[in-house]
Amino acid sequence: MYERIIITIVAVIGLPLLTYGIGKLAAFLDAKIGEIQNKELADMVRKAVDVVEQSVLFVMQTYVDALKTAGNFDHDAQKEAFEKARKRVYELLDDKTKNAISQSYGSFALWLQTRIEQTVRETKKEG
Repeated sequence: MYERIIITIVAVIGLPLLTYGIGKLAAFLDAKIGEIQNKELADMVRKAVDVVEQSVLFVMQTYVDALKTAGNFDHDAQKEAFEKARKRVYELLDDKTKNAISQSYGSFALWLQTRIEQTVRETKKEG
């Protein structure tokens, strides 16, 4: 008789508590996975921004500065400088980083164009 009462109490109280606990554990694990994914994405974006900045500075040092000194830095040269920086970024970044940025921002190419232009603008302000 007491066994049935104990089994009933465990079934009535224990199972809902167990279900609740499993739900909370699943939510906690989902949040932790999200944090890890967000941190990984943030690290990839920081890495990509660094590569863009390095590429823009490299092109400025090896291409733009000489043309500006000679007075030959025209619209076509600007396009060429942009293309050199863009190409360098594509060569230096791995596919995983490019894909992660594409998934987060919609288009890696558009993100890259915007980031190159922003880096050039920031560099002009500093110089």
